[in-house]
Amino acid sequence: SKRKADIAGELSALGDRNVELKASEQDRLTLAYSEIADRTRDFLQKDLPRQEAFQSARQINFSFGSDKISVNGESYFSASSLVILKNSFLAGFLFAATKDREFRHPRLAILDTVEDKGMEPERSQNFQKMLVAASKGTKVDHQIIFATAMIAEELDTDAYTVGSFSSHDDRTLAV
Repeated sequence: SKRKADIAGELSALGDRNVELKASEQDRLTLAYSEIADRTRDFLQKDLPRQEAFQSARQINFSFGSDKISVNGESYFSASSLVILKNSFLAGFLFAATKDREFRHPRLAILDTVEDKGMEPERSQNFQKMLVAASKGTKVDHQIIFATAMIAEELDTDAYTVGSFSSHDDRTLAV
């Protein structure tokens, strides 16, 4: 009877601890999702005025399971705005990780699709400048690899670029 009571007590304590851990995990996820959404919203609001929902962004929702991102409940945008949204989300993820030492995400972003879908040079270059400004604003080691054919003139320096510029006649990959 004593052993049975001890085991029942232990099971009850373990059950309570499990509930506590699940609540703590949910709190942590809520905090992480909120930080990602906040950083993503920062990028969207600084985008060139091409998408009204971005300029007035209040609520960013995303689901990894559904592979969806919405801004103020809206998820259908022009192709170039979807590119900005997707890359702002990836940047938001990176910069959320730089703000929170418990964030379990590498402080690395590789962005190679900013010029898809008819992206205009000014919009791409604005996004590049936002990335650099956000990068300078953090004191945590991180890395951003950004492939572009429309580099902002002030970023076309050895401080930001690696390798040669690819052209039709002079490809960067020697195949």
